[in-house]
Formats: sequence, C-alpha cells, structure tokens
Amino acid sequence: MLGIAALKSQGLRLQDDFRRFLRDLKLSEPERLRLQAHGLPYGSYLKIPGYGNTLLVRDAVGLADPFLGEGIYYAHRSAELAARAAIAGFARPAAPLAFYCESFRRCLLPEMRYAWAGRQIIFALPPRLYYPFLVLFMRLAPKIAEQTIQGRRSFRWFRPKTPCPH
Repeated sequence: MLGIAALKSQGLRLQDDFRRFLRDLKLSEPERLRLQAHGLPYGSYLKIPGYGNTLLVRDAVGLADPFLGEGIYYAHRSAELAARAAIAGFARPAAPLAFYCESFRRCLLPEMRYAWAGRQIIFALPPRLYYPFLVLFMRLAPKIAEQTIQGRRSFRWFRPKTPCPH
C-alpha cells in the first residue's frame, strides 16, 4: 500500500505520473498494475474515536492535519493514546473507550482545531498569495515549521508544546 497526496483535480494525471515513476525505477509493466484510490479525511475527524471495545487511530478517525495534510505525528500519537487506554482497560475493562476519548479530547483535538484555524486563514487568500506566503514561512522559519509538522511544537501560535498529561 502506498499513499500519495494530491488534489482531486489532479487524480487522473496522478495515476499517469505514478506509472511513469514506476517505469523510471525499472519495474516491469507498471501499466498492468491495478491502481485504486481512496480519499483520506483531510481536516475532519470523528468526535468519538471508537465504539465499544474498538479504538480508532489516525486515518480511521480522520486525523490528517487540516493545514498541511501531514499524518505521521497524529498516527503515532493516537496509537500511543489508544495503547495507554487499552492498558488502562486491564484494571477497568469498561474504561478503555472513555479513557481514550478523554485523552483524545485533551491531547489531539486542540491541535486539530488550531491547524484548522490556520488553514481557514491562509487558504482564504487567493492561491497566488498563499503559496508565496507558505514558501516564505518555510524559508524564514524552517525549524518552527519542521517542529510543528513533527508535533513537537503546537499550532497554537507556534509555541513549544507543553506535554499533554497522560
């Protein structure tokens, strides 16, 4: 399985580009591959990240960063919180979903909301303005951008992140 980020309007061209990439890698007959595409949630998420004894993480709960589309931090963090909830369930078998919901609400949702706010502000600009703005930001503050993408810095005014209690 392989994920490729692209705008919906680039979907058909993306398959051609991917096949060209495979040909460049000298893979045999990439034209014969059956490709499938599925959209990932991008900026929307479930309010309750599970049901019964099932805890959902990352894509299953819609944890793609609404500003940058990044998901590795959210994948790792949601898996960590779900694992902690499962461990807590050994002592109180009915509690994992409630524990996970609380951790999810305190630790992940605030970041999603701040990223969503940033998205609303930046992408409200015409494309000819927001792209140069993002490029300028990445050039002027590459460390802040990197730390934010990695989840070490909050989207909340780009402050260093305070540890989320467990």
